[in-house]
Amino acid sequence: MPPDDLQRVVHDADGRFVARCDMVWELGGGRLLIIEMDGGHHRRAGRVRIDNRRDRDLVALGYIVYHLGWEHLGGQIPGIVRRELGRAGRLR
Repeated sequence: MPPDDLQRVVHDADGRFVARCDMVWELGGGRLLIIEMDGGHHRRAGRVRIDNRRDRDLVALGYIVYHLGWEHLGGQIPGIVRRELGRAGRLR
């Protein structure tokens, strides 16, 4: 279940830049599953506020967003992707 896209640029309905998303899976109906791979720089002062605002904007667009660390790459990610694709009826 490889991602449908890496580093996808997402815009809102008015064409404004919202985010560049690390890994993206299409869920159908214009919905996306987004997994962000967060390193330590996401915990620095001010960055959490920026990430939270960005997440609110992505969720408002109807997207599902997860934040994981690189240690989850082989472990949790496949389960999350299977679960969300299954909920969306996208598993074969």
